[in-house]
Amino acid sequence: NGIVDAVEPGLACGSDTSHMNLLGYDPRKYYHGRGAFESMGAGLPMAPGDIAFKSNFATYNPATGIVEKRRADRQFEHLGPTLCGALDGLKLPSFPQHQISVRYATEHRCGVVVRGPGLTDAVSGTDPLKDNLPLLTAQPLDDTFEAQHTAAVVNELNIEIQHILGAHPINKQRVAEGKNPANVVLLRGCGSRINVPSFEKLHGMRACIVAPTKIIAGECIQSEGFDGIGGL
Repeated sequence: NGIVDAVEPGLACGSDTSHMNLLGYDPRKYYHGRGAFESMGAGLPMAPGDIAFKSNFATYNPATGIVEKRRADRQFEHLGPTLCGALDGLKLPSFPQHQISVRYATEHRCGVVVRGPGLTDAVSGTDPLKDNLPLLTAQPLDDTFEAQHTAAVVNELNIEIQHILGAHPINKQRVAEGKNPANVVLLRGCGSRINVPSFEKLHGMRACIVAPTKIIAGECIQSEGFDGIGGL
């Protein structure tokens, strides 16, 4: 709310980097995207080399290429787990060596983890960040082979997600009822599991936290040394 400078004066931070610093981990040193926090908080395991996205179920118009609603529906608790189950384990035809895991988080959100060789978190996402803008394609953020390879994996993942969700009975029913279909998952905040000293080692004590969101729970899971982790 502007009362506290979570990292340093004049530096605007999100909830992920702010909480990292409050817990004693300098985000300028350790931060590698928020996707891993959301996904691990939702219950998805991550190993070194995996990448993950903080993701939204959204409404996409394939005829125009426009994301009409970044949040298909905030009242999504009864639909999210089923749609995530349909996406979990999906196959990428061009990248059969890569594994996809999807887990429901809260409201319209889910975590998406990609496991396989040659991945990096140095890629952009597909989320235009506002309604009524074109769906983006993932782009490499550096000139490495890994970044270009990862962008290709993510873009094929985006296409396969659309195929599955567009044909799902839940979305066919929503369209018939005049509701927004949840026919795309916006992938944003690509991140990897960070390697940090445990909270106990860093501060000489264990801690307990009640986390209001999956992203904060995920930060605590990666920090280790916490009891009673939960995402409400």
